[in-house]
Amino acid sequence: MPESSASDSSSPIIKPGNVLPLLILLGVAVGFGVMFYQVIKPLLLPLFLAAVLALLIDPLYDWVTFKMQGRRRLAALTMTFAIVMIILGPLVTAIIIGASELYQALGDIPREIQQDGVEQLLDPEKHPTIAGFVTWLQERFSLDLDQARTLAIRAVQGFGDRIYGQTMGFLGDIVGFVVGSVMFVLAVYFFLVDGRKLIAFWEELTPMQPEHDRVLREEFAKVCRGVVWGTLISAIAQGLLFGFGFLLINLLFHPGLGAWIILLSLATVFFSMIPFLGAASVWVVVSAVMIYQGSYVSAACLIVYGATVVSSSDNIIRVWVLKDTVQLHPLLLFVCVIGGLQVIGFLGMFIGPIIGAVLFALLRILKLELIGPGVEAHAEAEALEEAQREAEEKAEAQEKESQEVQEQEEKE
Repeated sequence: MPESSASDSSSPIIKPGNVLPLLILLGVAVGFGVMFYQVIKPLLLPLFLAAVLALLIDPLYDWVTFKMQGRRRLAALTMTFAIVMIILGPLVTAIIIGASELYQALGDIPREIQQDGVEQLLDPEKHPTIAGFVTWLQERFSLDLDQARTLAIRAVQGFGDRIYGQTMGFLGDIVGFVVGSVMFVLAVYFFLVDGRKLIAFWEELTPMQPEHDRVLREEFAKVCRGVVWGTLISAIAQGLLFGFGFLLINLLFHPGLGAWIILLSLATVFFSMIPFLGAASVWVVVSAVMIYQGSYVSAACLIVYGATVVSSSDNIIRVWVLKDTVQLHPLLLFVCVIGGLQVIGFLGMFIGPIIGAVLFALLRILKLELIGPGVEAHAEAEALEEAQREAEEKAEAQEKESQEVQEQEEKE
């Protein structure tokens, strides 16, 4: 019996006769995995954002659940409804109203061209801007009236058709936005309610060791909280500081830019999220405009205030928020942010750094998986033995030197 048990324990996990069925099963699994990816590909971004948001509000969700006496589903429903009201409600309303107004404003341009003809576009009473453009072309390039009329009509007609087509495409994308928003809301609810079940299900499927899986999830949570909260809090703070300082400068020196305070503050919030650009890309440009207008004192005050208060606050806030998270190298952070902007859009400023940090965490875990804890422990043991041996040799050399000194003193 012992011999049979020993032979069973030393037998390979995959028997030679099972290789072909295993390869077939693996191929079928890969095929269905590719098809499953194609099915969920349009919804990957809403699912990812829902996971990040559920992770960020999980402490608040636990508090709401405690206040509701452990009713997790009711607490999740309450939190999800609050998210819809705070985030998606105003956003959807603004997009629908803006698209409707844009369609009403530009939707009649091709119809006017078809019904009234292009000659009506040059009527100064109906379209003074276009008529003025024709006059400018005639004076600037010494064109006769027919040539100027032809160039203006082509420009206006092409611009109208292009804007009209983009507007129609934008309205068509609203359907996809609505579907993604519904998926986002449902995913947030289920991530809050069944988050622990999903984690347990993941632990059953993943081939990683439990401690490595835990490290990966903790790294993901830390990076998400640090990147999102650090970026948002720092950007909002810089926007508020810029708006406050710009308001004071306008009240004291009247540079004539007071109407742009809100827009410039929002621009500061946006550019503060982009590494190597930051809030300086706003207050430097505004200072240059002030210098061009002759408001030298206002420009000097804005430069000093922007450099010492607005831009410096970014370092203080980020250190405070990101003190417990993994720091990314500035170059890596810049690449992740710019790449995220190009691939995903505005949300890429948040998703890019998260993906980069999680990737490096995966590489560290993969290194541990390939090297193995035994090899790493053996290397540490060898390093410890080497250090002990060096210490012993150093002690022997010192003892020998002291003995030689004593012998020399005795001879003297």
